[in-house]
Amino acid sequence: MKLEILIVDANVLIDFCKTERSVLELVTRHLCRVHVADQVLAEVKQLDRAGAEELGLNVVTVEFPMLQRAAAASVRSPLRFQDWLCLLLAEERAWTCVTNDKRLRTECATRGIDVLWGLQLLIRLIESGALADAEAIRIAEAICQINRRIPSSVLETFRRKVRGAAPKRR
Repeated sequence: MKLEILIVDANVLIDFCKTERSVLELVTRHLCRVHVADQVLAEVKQLDRAGAEELGLNVVTVEFPMLQRAAAASVRSPLRFQDWLCLLLAEERAWTCVTNDKRLRTECATRGIDVLWGLQLLIRLIESGALADAEAIRIAEAICQINRRIPSSVLETFRRKVRGAAPKRR
């Protein structure tokens, strides 16, 4: 299994910050390194740089050439500037992009970039033994309550997956 490194977008950060920000710390402690572009973090009103770093997130300062590429790409596509930053960082550094944004997921898939849904992080935490099933379901329910873009069918699918996600033996 390859060592996975994640880059998260604003919608995933907002969902966890509004419901259970400690999930982000669990991910950084028990699963892998997690990055966020500073321009993406700026969109998350619930989290500043110090708070992000306290949770174990690595805040990435994006270099000017990539900022230019993201700006140029956002002018001619439906993806926002911050989404392009996530995509370009994931592509350049072979990171997995964690997003619930369908357009960003589609563009990542087109380019062969690995993608995860935000709720998939909860499944991985269960599998690692770092999060209990009931707690994961509680967090997912809270996220679905605050994020009306996530349909109830997603929550039902999540519940089924949780029932099948047992901690892996080490």
